[in-house]
Amino acid sequence: MFGIYLFKYLKIIYYIKMKKYLLRELYHNYIKKQLTKSCCDDYLTKPFSTTDVPNQVASFLANDEPIYAYTILDKECKDKVGNQSSWWKKYYEFIRLVVRKEVKDAVEESKIKVQENVMNDLRKSLQEYGLHKFDGMQPLIDAIGEEAFIHLAINNSYFFSPEIVKDRHDKIIDYICNINSDAYEAEYIRKSEIDKRKEKNEGIPARNTNTKEGENSGKHENGEYVDENNIKICKVVEDGNGNAKVCSIIRFYTGYYLNQTLEKKPFKNYIISHIWGRAIDPRFFTNFWNIVLVPAWANHLLDKDEASGTLASKLKQTIMAINNKLYNNKCTDWNKISLSGFPKYNPKDVLSGCYEINVIQKKTKGEEYGKITKETVNL
Repeated sequence: MFGIYLFKYLKIIYYIKMKKYLLRELYHNYIKKQLTKSCCDDYLTKPFSTTDVPNQVASFLANDEPIYAYTILDKECKDKVGNQSSWWKKYYEFIRLVVRKEVKDAVEESKIKVQENVMNDLRKSLQEYGLHKFDGMQPLIDAIGEEAFIHLAINNSYFFSPEIVKDRHDKIIDYICNINSDAYEAEYIRKSEIDKRKEKNEGIPARNTNTKEGENSGKHENGEYVDENNIKICKVVEDGNGNAKVCSIIRFYTGYYLNQTLEKKPFKNYIISHIWGRAIDPRFFTNFWNIVLVPAWANHLLDKDEASGTLASKLKQTIMAINNKLYNNKCTDWNKISLSGFPKYNPKDVLSGCYEINVIQKKTKGEEYGKITKETVNL
């Protein structure tokens, strides 16, 4: 038994002594405030046992070339799982936050050097790989952490009441099933807009197909929407202004008009976000279970189709889970519009916890605007 403990002790000492690299002391000072001693030893040594990455990264930073330092780490962090993912993410976090002058001083004082010819070869290979993209959101995420960021974004988003969601969902089903279709959009769109049409009943609004969508979102063909299974669903009215029709329908239900000039907008720096995407699909474009008003500083993450485990995926899947909890039991008859049920999400990426969300209610008779309530959702 003593021999086993001695072996483990000597192994740790070996790692600590052997793994000397640029910025090691600074990195140690950074993580020792956050981790236990045994964890610190792992984070300091195990990711770097067979790589010269820390020296390359530090050298590029000291030379005021962070784009190459970050690109190296982008490559290293890609496809890492388990402990390896945690180790590299923590090191990347340290590199983003480390004071540049301290890096320059540490590199200048160290005997460890990366030769210039190696640096030149790295520059060429990294350019071919694809250079890092600087993200203006990252400093905020670093400052408050991913979980706090997700809570802040969701708690300051605006969802729509189950009553509004059910009503709109049912009306889309009615149209597709040719129930009361003659009066369809007329009650939503301002008369001045209707008068510009040749027909009152042209179809259900959908985003113009020139906008980027996933390959599995169907297509518009001869004025009709055809889904990914080549099934004709209904006529469509293409919304050439992005979300003009969505704004009109929001106004009909709530009184809030999001398509006004910036000075008059009731929601400034908010973006209409289609959580499941598929804006070219008329079943999704104006269905409120797919629509949330998201702060502009967080919305760009929802436009990305990122891999599981990323911040973008966690934020999107958590909002999807909230929508599912709010609306799933309110919306029925999915088979009538050739859908199998409420849209799916990945529960593995859902950040559990308590959310205090804003819910816009349907305006009642005599009200100019619908009330906005605060409601608790537990995931």
